[in-house]
Amino acid sequence: NTRFADSVVGAVVEPVNSFFGNVSRSVSGFFDYFENKKELINKNSEMDNKILELERENSKLKAYENENERLRAMLEFKAKNPQFSMTAAEVVSKDTSNYYSIFLINKGTEAGIEVNMPVVGSKGLIGYVIESGKGFARIRTILDGRSSAGCMITRTQSIAVTEGDTSLMNDGLIKMIYVSKDMNIIKGDIVETSGMGQIYPPGIAIGRIEEIKAYSGSESQYAIIKPVEDFDSVYEVFVITDYVKP
Repeated sequence: NTRFADSVVGAVVEPVNSFFGNVSRSVSGFFDYFENKKELINKNSEMDNKILELERENSKLKAYENENERLRAMLEFKAKNPQFSMTAAEVVSKDTSNYYSIFLINKGTEAGIEVNMPVVGSKGLIGYVIESGKGFARIRTILDGRSSAGCMITRTQSIAVTEGDTSLMNDGLIKMIYVSKDMNIIKGDIVETSGMGQIYPPGIAIGRIEEIKAYSGSESQYAIIKPVEDFDSVYEVFVITDYVKP
């Protein structure tokens, strides 16, 4: 009878033990799953942070590289133009509401910068000073509709005038006017300052001819000029404080 009772108890208890053992293992596995998932999430978060930090460092290095390239180009421009006395300055703000028609730089009267002094970049003409105070100056760029410059076609020495145009400003272009129909100009011609006028010295690159158009019912034509300077990427400039007259 005892053996029989043990067998009965064993028959009843064993499945129960097995059930609760399985339940225990299932519960343990359930929590292990979430613990492993939590650990995985933490590792992914750490990895994301490391990737973000690497991207930041890469952006900084790229910014330093771009700055070095710009400064090197500025120094090369200065070396190629010993006839100019130039003061370097940083662009601290741009009038983006009117497509970079006005720049603000971080130097002014204390650095010898005065109104009507020409301003250049590493490639060519930017504009001229319209206001100068202690520690700042405002630059009117050649894109501004109120800006003009006596110019010359480098290839032919033909004389004309460039001016800003509100209809072209948003595309970063300017216009060349006083171009007669018999003037020998072609797309791709380089346009530079002629030295005529009271502001700009001769020989500063302005841009290249993009398109030649005729005025309706007139014997004259005009050209669309793409400036050599990319006004989106101008961060440093030279103000020409004096120059040797040719």
